Amino acid sequence: MASHETLKNMIATDLSVMTHEIGEFIQKYDLFERITDITLPAKIEDFQLAIDEMITAEDKAKPAAQAFAALSAINAQLAYLDARLNYMVSMQTISQTVGAAWNNLKNYLQSIFQSVSQHLWQLISQVLTFKEWSVSGDAGVNVFGLTGTAKIELKFGP
Repeated sequence: MASHETLKNMIATDLSVMTHEIGEFIQKYDLFERITDITLPAKIEDFQLAIDEMITAEDKAKPAAQAFAALSAINAQLAYLDARLNYMVSMQTISQTVGAAWNNLKNYLQSIFQSVSQHLWQLISQVLTFKEWSVSGDAGVNVFGLTGTAKIELKFGP
């Protein structure tokens, strides 16, 4: 089992790759002026701060919830970026080539996001004790615009 610090470093590496790849994409296709409202770096920083606090805080439940909220915010930013770029392709303000390149990058980013989520779960399982769970709703996920409804309740304690 990986240590807290190892998991934290794995998450940081994944997020660094994600940030770098998105930055390279935006720079390569000169999209800085067209996508000015993306706050992904701030969301990633919030997530990393929550991870740090979860490892060091005495009461780990609140930072764990903050980490999940920040991870959801990262996902929302990626979904927004996806929608924005797809809209720009459909309005022909960027080329189909850019859209195709984005779709390839998006698939790669999805695998990174899944890795971050997996490492977060591993970290939480180490710092908190699982108490109970319940599931309701329709099966599905909300990652990069894929929608469905599911309510999963997990209760952790010290």
